[in-house]
Amino acid sequence: MRIVLITDEVSPDVSEAVRFARAHGVQEIAIRAVSNQAILALDEDEVDDLMAAVAELGAPVASLLSPLFKAYLPGRSGPQLVDPNIPQFSVDAAVHLADRERLPPLAERLGTACVRVFSFLREPGAEGGLPDDARDLLAALEESRPGLYALENEDSCTVGSVEELESCVRETGLRAILDPANDWYLRREPVAPRIRSTLVERLADVHVKDMAGEAVVPLGEGEVDWPAILERLGEFGYSGTFTLEPHLERDRDGVARSIEALRRLAR
Repeated sequence: MRIVLITDEVSPDVSEAVRFARAHGVQEIAIRAVSNQAILALDEDEVDDLMAAVAELGAPVASLLSPLFKAYLPGRSGPQLVDPNIPQFSVDAAVHLADRERLPPLAERLGTACVRVFSFLREPGAEGGLPDDARDLLAALEESRPGLYALENEDSCTVGSVEELESCVRETGLRAILDPANDWYLRREPVAPRIRSTLVERLADVHVKDMAGEAVVPLGEGEVDWPAILERLGEFGYSGTFTLEPHLERDRDGVARSIEALRRLAR
């Protein structure tokens, strides 16, 4: 099993996070934020510092977890997101559309072929489903760099469930990042039975966290049906990465327990 750790889940300092990962037998990392700033908020000097640190550490970067399109669609608006686990970034689509061209060279410099994106934030009171303009923008993104981008299901976005993720990647051509806990938070029902081979064929990554009611808890201590999910993915031949995103506000003991639980559940 290829286990990946998102560095800022442990520390705002990439070097410190890599040392923690290696101490727990994890060799690959994902980059989402540095020094409490989202990757797209870094200026060029800060990007250069990041690249130098990653090169010196020799840590393989499995994915670049951008905030791209975790924003309201052009001409629409809503409340700013507040999440203690994730650095804030603009929810203005104009900022995202202007910054998207920065991602391919960032990915190339980091040596990763997977860049995470989202499906735009749901406006308060909006109907479910992927809006046509979101679908068009996502399809255009895929056409701009085929195979680079992968869309994650996110409970605050227009694609939140397993079914919506499968439909979106089929319609846009994007690859998928499955986050079962985000689906569970919306549906409060087992995730595994709804994972189909047609989705697994498009998977670039699986994000791993656990929940109990409204709370995020260390993996294996919550209600998400992880044993069945791992079995289902194995049945469909998934052999890609499992990226730990514990959302435990940098509780290192909880992150360490989650790493060990993932290894135990995968046996």
